[in-house]
Amino acid sequence: DASSSSCSVGPAAGNAAPAAHTLPNNNVNNKPSSKKSRSSGGILIKPFERPPALPADFYDSSLEVLRRALTCVLRHEALLAPSNAIANENANNDKSGGGVEELRLVGREELYRSVEDLCVHKFGIQLYSDVVRIVEGAAGEVVHRLADRTTNSSSSSNS
Repeated sequence: DASSSSCSVGPAAGNAAPAAHTLPNNNVNNKPSSKKSRSSGGILIKPFERPPALPADFYDSSLEVLRRALTCVLRHEALLAPSNAIANENANNDKSGGGVEELRLVGREELYRSVEDLCVHKFGIQLYSDVVRIVEGAAGEVVHRLADRTTNSSSSSNS
């Protein structure tokens, strides 16, 4: 018989009677109805004993990554950072050659998440003023380089 050798889920098409293990719809938790069941499905969420705190250098370390990213973008360079997983693996490996640190590209998603975290933790206004300061400094650097090129090219054309 071909139907007995096949695997299927649920009752067979010709069998109209429900399976013996079917539960009524009102008893979802598979517990007898005489016991009280938790409305949350058995999950108990306890509050923190003390609220989690941000690291002391949260803003400074996040801003440093963003500053490097802005500088790299304005200079048309790749933003590289040490790969934490590889660095930890090398630190734990006694046979490592030492000193060789592998780098990874820092993605836009990671940078976006960093900005989002700063804004969620009420650093948005301070971040905005620092980003403006960083971009103005980078723009000043570009203007200075262009002025040097103009001065050097005009002095070489006069000779």
